[in-house]
Amino acid sequence: MPKDTFKIKKGSISCITGSGGKTSLMYFLAKRLAEYGRVLVTTTTKIYTPHKLDYEKLFIGDKTFFGEGKNISVMGKNIDDNKLSGLEYGEIERMKKKYDYILVEADGAKEKILKGWNETEPCIPDFADRTIGVVNIRSLERKIDEKNIHRIDEFIRATGETRGYVINSAVLEKYISTGGFFKGSEGENIIYLNGIENLNLLKEAMYLGNNRENLYLGSVWGGWTAKYKKVDAVVMASGFSKRFGVKKLLTEVEGIPLLEYLLMKLKKLPFNKVMVVGRDKKIKDLS
Repeated sequence: MPKDTFKIKKGSISCITGSGGKTSLMYFLAKRLAEYGRVLVTTTTKIYTPHKLDYEKLFIGDKTFFGEGKNISVMGKNIDDNKLSGLEYGEIERMKKKYDYILVEADGAKEKILKGWNETEPCIPDFADRTIGVVNIRSLERKIDEKNIHRIDEFIRATGETRGYVINSAVLEKYISTGGFFKGSEGENIIYLNGIENLNLLKEAMYLGNNRENLYLGSVWGGWTAKYKKVDAVVMASGFSKRFGVKKLLTEVEGIPLLEYLLMKLKKLPFNKVMVVGRDKKIKDLS
């Protein structure tokens, strides 16, 4: 099983919630998992009618349509305004015997990059093995307004922010912590930070990752996901600096001791912890 499928095992039912890439992630996972068995894609809300490349069979009520995919079935009740209505919870559970993997889009966001949740959302069956909450890192630097956020009033109530405020890392951290991604979930819960397509966004994602467990980073557009592992930095400051002649880490650089200068630079990098190993009291005082 490839690492970029959130360790989804055969016989499991996985739900996807949040915004900013849910449907794209669902089909990304479906195509990866289809290499290992039969995949069912469905929803407990509504999704856009899939492209023929995304499925082998499309079941709408009692009708069957054939696409160009392999080992992937999409199932819903009917199509209205190019949107596929999903199945009842019991119907999804009964499909477990027929498919190796079931992927369920269990939330709606009206194509906005972030969302708030009302009392009825998300729509996660209690028999789901895991729920993946999608957060798009590209929401940073966008304004809190109707253009960017679905159910903005619920978003404001959850985060305590105001309309027009620009979303920064602190707002996004609060959103992840207080959001309703997993409301009603009884399985494993995973946050997926989507949209990481350059080093600056990766850095921001790593800062967010240091504050939580079970987080994945990636880009559906870029075709990758990976579980985030926290990284610590260790500064080795216990040497005698014999070749240097004087205490190297106490030598001034730009007017401050080298160790202090180094620690200042390290604070700008997304390490989980920075630890200093030293023997000198002056080294200890600086660290």
